[in-house]
Amino acid sequence: MRNLIFLLALISAFFVPAAFGSLSGLVSPKSEILKCTKYNNTHEICADNLDSLKEANCNYYTSITPLPESNGRIRYSSQSCRSTSSGGYEVVIAGSYYERGEWKSSSELSVFPLGLGSVYDDAQYSCPPDSNPLHKTPVPIQPTPLEPPLFMCAKELVDPEPEKDPDCPDPTDNDPFVFGSGGGQTSVCFPAGNGRQCEIKTDANGGYYIPISYGSAEPVSCVPDPEPDPDPEPEPDPDPDPDPDPDPDPEPEPETPDPDKTPDPDERPAPEDTDPSTSPDSIGALNKVNKNLDSINNNMVSGFESNDERLDRLAKETQNSNELLSSIKSNTLKSNNTLSDIKKTQSDGNKLLEKIEENTEPEKFNFNAGRKQGGLNGVFTDADIQQVKTEIEEKRNELTDYLETIKTESATLFDIDPNLSSDYEERLKTIKGVEVDLGVSRFSNFFKLIAPAILLAATLTGLYILLGSNRE
Repeated sequence: MRNLIFLLALISAFFVPAAFGSLSGLVSPKSEILKCTKYNNTHEICADNLDSLKEANCNYYTSITPLPESNGRIRYSSQSCRSTSSGGYEVVIAGSYYERGEWKSSSELSVFPLGLGSVYDDAQYSCPPDSNPLHKTPVPIQPTPLEPPLFMCAKELVDPEPEKDPDCPDPTDNDPFVFGSGGGQTSVCFPAGNGRQCEIKTDANGGYYIPISYGSAEPVSCVPDPEPDPDPEPEPDPDPDPDPDPDPDPEPEPETPDPDKTPDPDERPAPEDTDPSTSPDSIGALNKVNKNLDSINNNMVSGFESNDERLDRLAKETQNSNELLSSIKSNTLKSNNTLSDIKKTQSDGNKLLEKIEENTEPEKFNFNAGRKQGGLNGVFTDADIQQVKTEIEEKRNELTDYLETIKTESATLFDIDPNLSSDYEERLKTIKGVEVDLGVSRFSNFFKLIAPAILLAATLTGLYILLGSNRE
């Protein structure tokens, strides 16, 4: 049992850490004290109580012990366990015996009691404990204690469902699955119209379900969706008495966020002291082990709670940074809009100056037109085109002649004349004054009937071998 616990802790150290999330909720495993014995000092048998241990020991004996050998007067068929009035167990062997010229069945050919070896208590630990049914994952204790339990119990990690992109169609049962190449979780994008994209999160192996409405569309490179255009500002009411030289409206000052600063985290609590001294008696040593384990558990819980607090503060600081960046982005967009208006005004002024310049210039211009020499005319000449046509015609004639040659050779290969004629040998023997033909000439009429069928079957088999097989 101790080796089993060590093996479980070793397996958990390599494969379990990725299966749970926060370690701040570790709880002690379920502890059960079992009654155990060793059969022939080799096989360990354990049960919840002494009666169950006796029954398990008897069942193990009947499962590994063969039946006695039968003889001319006794035949053994089966053996089973039966409890006695004294609280023990006995083995009952059933079969049949020969008496007065016939075999008679008996359910108790042989009965003998089965003793129990030395019994000792053994502790067994498992997850989840009865008080915490969700803590199903064993987590090894670091540093490893000298006595079990060597692990604690943690909750399993449940991955949240990925958030669906609102630009993607709703999933259906007919959406085909696209297998990935094992490159890890990533995103694939498809055009969704209006300049936006449908972003689909893949699984850990790169696979994903593609909406059936996309058909055989290929994914494109993922780019951020454009920001929606801000709502246009309402035009001001016309002033009945406008000022001939109104002052321009002052530029709005950019918004300056003032996020709350997160206070500094509390200092970590000092770890509880453990008792490294030795104890001569086993009960005192066990009490010290339990105390040290409790101190280790409390120190781990305190450390995890302190880490969680710092992570919460880090998340709050990140949120404040996001708000600040969002405000900077908004102010940058407003500045870009202002610069765009200035550029537009400057462009309108340049166009007006160009119109004035065009109206003041004299109406004189020269226009010369001519075909450009060279270019494509120097590449695709009439001689080159005629040469290509000649080569195409020659290849067509060669292909036609080659097909005719194949047809002619095929006709000569498969020209079979089933009307074969030959003489059969006669062997005449005189038996008791009568001539008897022992040759095959007497079967000539029968051979004439089956010859066409054999030739047809052989021909079809040869054609299948030559043309029908497509195995490489």
